Amino acid sequence: MHHHLHVWYSAFLRPSDIAILAGTIRPLLAAVVDKISDRADDSILGKTWTFGKSSLRLLLTKERWNATLALVTVDDDLTTESAKRIRQAKTVDPGRTDSVHWG
Repeated sequence: MHHHLHVWYSAFLRPSDIAILAGTIRPLLAAVVDKISDRADDSILGKTWTFGKSSLRLLLTKERWNATLALVTVDDDLTTESAKRIRQAKTVDPGRTDSVHWG
């Protein structure tokens, strides 16, 4: 079974999505962040995970590893209304420029 988790610009996650983030993805990223804690922020560091016949490799600076971990850290106190306000501020503000470009 394949799980696809689309969270970019999504304000609402199902409990099953949160379980994947908190129970599977976050621990993988946290282990890397912990291991590279003594490296410089601009150090480029790679990690490859293998899942059966598939693998995933991320090559990021230490600073971006930390930011990616923060992206999958779920705030238990976040309400639906707060999420709506945050999403609107991040996606609708015409003066906003993205500081991170993935691609």
